[in-house]
Amino acid sequence: SLGEINEISQADKLWDREMDCHEITASSYYNQKVVFPEGIENQKYIISYDELEYLIYFQNISSDTVDFIMVIDTLSPYLDITSVMSGASTHNYEFSISQSNILTWVFKNINLPPSSVNDGLSDGYIKFKIRQIANNADGTEIDNKAYVILVSQQDIDTIDAGLVYNTVNDTAFILGVNTFSEGISNTLLVYPNPFRPGSSFEGKLKFVNFPKDVTIKIYTVEGELVRTLNETD
Repeated sequence: SLGEINEISQADKLWDREMDCHEITASSYYNQKVVFPEGIENQKYIISYDELEYLIYFQNISSDTVDFIMVIDTLSPYLDITSVMSGASTHNYEFSISQSNILTWVFKNINLPPSSVNDGLSDGYIKFKIRQIANNADGTEIDNKAYVILVSQQDIDTIDAGLVYNTVNDTAFILGVNTFSEGISNTLLVYPNPFRPGSSFEGKLKFVNFPKDVTIKIYTVEGELVRTLNETD
């Protein structure tokens, strides 16, 4: 995979739906953090209402068995702390929130062997989802940083899992509306074109001179069907 599917929001916002797509990379992630959607272009553009999912990998690359792990994540002020949902993990954990923006996961008695001894059992991950605060403006940069603390009988290692970021830019996702089909009159008008959520016209997409016996289907950028319109609607 080229990873392009992860540049935009995954179609799993419903409570009973979960998607997990990954770019094929090297077998070991060590201790690092990734975000979905990754965003488009170098600025990592996302839409202001995208939900963000963070994935934090950890791995024991020391020479001793790790008994205890703590993952600490500092949230951006542009994220809604009340919406955080701690998710799937490879190991049992205790989760807490402090100082209004710090998330902590504690893995007790985890007993991760060194990667040099058993690479397949030396790593793990934790996932969580969170929504943005309302009305993040274009240009808002959402940073997120995490640290992984690994404790063995010999040592305590604090590892920087890295910084990930996205930039809010609704205009980067403006899509034009094309109307073309055999037998459909050129008098069909669609406005505003291009359409942007929250724009004028009360945020509505208008169709004028809608032909008879024609069906229009509106999709999100993820390919999800939003609405089907018939001439009587």
